[in-house]
Amino acid sequence: MVRTHLHQLLHPLSVGLVKKAEGEAEEEGKAEEEETEEEGKAEEEGKAEEEGKAEEEGKAEEEGNAEEEGNTEEEGLFLRVPLRQDGTAQMNPTSHHLRLCSDQLELLALSFWSGSRLYKFGFPATVMSGRKFQAISGALHLSDPKMDAENAKMKGTPAYDRLGKLKPVYQEIRDACKTYFHPHQHIAVDERMVASKARIGLKQYQKEKPTKWGYKLFVLADSAHGYTWDFFIYEGKSPEGQNGQSKGLSYESVMALVDERMLGTGYKLFVDNFYTSPSLFRDLLQKGIWACGTIRSNRVGFPKTLENKLPRNAPRGSMRWIRDDRLLFLEWKDTREVLMCSSFHSAGGDHTARRRVRTRAGGWTELTVPIPTAVHDYNKYMGGVDLSDALVGYYKILRKTRKWYRSIFYHFIDIAVVNAFLLHQQLAAAHNQRAKTQREFREDLIMELADWMPPILATNGAFPPSGTVRYGSGRYPFICVSTAKS
Repeated sequence: MVRTHLHQLLHPLSVGLVKKAEGEAEEEGKAEEEETEEEGKAEEEGKAEEEGKAEEEGKAEEEGNAEEEGNTEEEGLFLRVPLRQDGTAQMNPTSHHLRLCSDQLELLALSFWSGSRLYKFGFPATVMSGRKFQAISGALHLSDPKMDAENAKMKGTPAYDRLGKLKPVYQEIRDACKTYFHPHQHIAVDERMVASKARIGLKQYQKEKPTKWGYKLFVLADSAHGYTWDFFIYEGKSPEGQNGQSKGLSYESVMALVDERMLGTGYKLFVDNFYTSPSLFRDLLQKGIWACGTIRSNRVGFPKTLENKLPRNAPRGSMRWIRDDRLLFLEWKDTREVLMCSSFHSAGGDHTARRRVRTRAGGWTELTVPIPTAVHDYNKYMGGVDLSDALVGYYKILRKTRKWYRSIFYHFIDIAVVNAFLLHQQLAAAHNQRAKTQREFREDLIMELADWMPPILATNGAFPPSGTVRYGSGRYPFICVSTAKS
């Protein structure tokens, strides 16, 4: 039934496009004959060819016309429909086309074809006027201008606050993240980049990250769900670090995020080799928090003994370990050597993995390789921050702006929305209800915010009557509330 309606809908369009393609093919043939007759005008004909190709490519993009192996595929209404040479649509397209058509149909049905008020072109005007939106966007400021002026006078001194433009919203969003959720036992700390190319000292460069330029955030997230529980913005080297009195950025960032007074004890923290150090793990043990992570061999406190060292040609799955007080140092052979440090794991484990290994004859075979428990748990629970980044990246609202602090403010909104979505999922699971997808959750959130009004201004849940919005001399909007009795 769906294919029949699809055929009826796209057949007239596809026939017309094929006829146009045939006409263009005839014109190309004539152009080729003229080229053979007029060889003396090679340069002019070359230019004409380039212009003709550009026009043909433009038509192909607009009309969705493509020709391949005797069959023609047209993209009409965002749907790829295979056509025969006579211009008729194939009634039995391949599974690839059916799958592609069904995916695109589902996407359109959920958005512009759903009939929802949210996807109508006039929806923004029902929420606010264009002048009001421009006024709010131009006046968006997060701090008190008087405080900004006082802070600017202290620039160049230790008392200068580089994040003054973000306060108090910066601290309020951190407090809100901690208030409404308590992490599960497994947590992770990692960096996050907020894309920006602003010319400001806060901008950092991370060559190993997908987002290489931007503001660096250190994030503590729940490993099971990706909830951002706490974070802070990296401002550069602190005065203590410049004087050599600090224990390093990696140490200080973890200790700043892991607050046992707010978080509690008994947690298992997972970090990568940028943070892992024996001194950090021992100090975390004093707080009642266990830790596990990959470690670099040049870290201070890493055992330097060569006893039982694994040879370079050791088979996969080979392992050696050293116990230093309450810390376990582990070396495991996979494609390359993996070095781990843990304060709560044992050296053994009953986990395995399948690996493809080349044989001496040149073929490939699969081997069952034993994996230590520390490596298995690290692979399972280290991705809390990456999961949070993925959830933010699906529908992030970050956009280009002239003010550096607005980029971070937009990211604050992304954190708040994703955390609220994860709370919704937890509540739905607790009540045995179906949880909404993030897209559905954002759509409902937009509609609630669009229809919300302060109680004092609400008129039976409707928007203010036309004519009640006025603009002063500064073009800033305000609502005129009539107190006259009807």
